[in-house]
Amino acid sequence: GMTTFFFAVQLLPFADAMTLFFLNPVVTAIVAWILLKEPLGTQGVIGIILSLVGLTLLIRPPFIFHSENGANWTSDKFWGTILALSGSVCAAGVFISIRFIGNRVHPVILALYYHVIACLSSLPFLLAKFPSSAVL
Repeated sequence: GMTTFFFAVQLLPFADAMTLFFLNPVVTAIVAWILLKEPLGTQGVIGIILSLVGLTLLIRPPFIFHSENGANWTSDKFWGTILALSGSVCAAGVFISIRFIGNRVHPVILALYYHVIACLSSLPFLLAKFPSSAVL
């Protein structure tokens, strides 16, 4: 998740990448409602709808917001948006996994595995010097 976020920061303005990445509570709420049968409630649904409206206003997809010059939707913006949202989905996956595991595993062991997996999954990108040092 963090690796895709760092790639997104290279392609998008930082504020846009942060906003897209921090939609992970919305993704978490939806997935928890579907998979874990967690209650969503009226406030949760309203929050999700408002977040998705905000997402639409932020990324301004060309099929909704027709631009006269077409310059607003570049390849960088498209891929940066995809990467930031995929990072958000990955972060939500971590939260769902932790919720699913619950009290069956000691929190220290859970933190250990999380950080070991994060380090190992980041290692190939770091060895290849991605993302660039300007982002790090």
